[in-house]
Amino acid sequence: MNFLCSLKQVNCVEIQAISIQRLESHLQVNCTNRHNCLHHQKIAQIMVESITKPMVSATEADWSREQAGKWWEPSRQLLKSIRNYQKWRQQGGIFGYFLCRWNIIKDRFWSVVTATDIPLNCQIQGGLLLPHPNGIVMHPSASIGPNCLILQQVTIVADVKIGGHVDIGAGAKIIRSVTIGDHALIGANAVVICDVPPGATAVGIPAKIIEKKTQEVGKIISRSRRKIMKLARILLKDKRNCSVVEFKR
Repeated sequence: MNFLCSLKQVNCVEIQAISIQRLESHLQVNCTNRHNCLHHQKIAQIMVESITKPMVSATEADWSREQAGKWWEPSRQLLKSIRNYQKWRQQGGIFGYFLCRWNIIKDRFWSVVTATDIPLNCQIQGGLLLPHPNGIVMHPSASIGPNCLILQQVTIVADVKIGGHVDIGAGAKIIRSVTIGDHALIGANAVVICDVPPGATAVGIPAKIIEKKTQEVGKIISRSRRKIMKLARILLKDKRNCSVVEFKR
């Protein structure tokens, strides 16, 4: 989902609505053929997962987004060195002193590899994704909320406050001390000089705010969910009937 947001700058609520509508149409087509109960059961499982799967949180950090699957993942290794430095610096003591120095060396190495300028005393909450960290410059006093996405060549100046689950496109420049709300989208090469409301999109030079029609999207989601739950009851009823027939055979 983050991948879609970064490429097409689509709001996650709209993506969920599109997914529900596609699933609804798929169920309506397959409800005409009620002989394959196993197929209906799989469709019902997909339906439940798509409805119950939560959106990316803007308040609770998803630390699995920063976990490195292998050693050569420069962006995640860079974030790991920053996290460890801040951890051992807060703990203090002789042991913490030497580990801080070790993480400084690691931070210098990965900063050179990724060509980024993210200070060790930055204010970044968990779940940050840096798919292409090349050219990212961040001021120490800037703060970033949980589960954000920052692409390459992004500049963030002092006293910028970025909320949770904010996607910042490639080449974007935040050059004023502004506040960006939760679930906002910053378009590629946008120059942000004003506050961005939650759920809005900022595009252009200077950036213009495009409000999201969250109420209309919410109505689509609720209406589609009601139809899907009705279809689910039909599928479960057919599943029970097929089970009885198979048992009699």
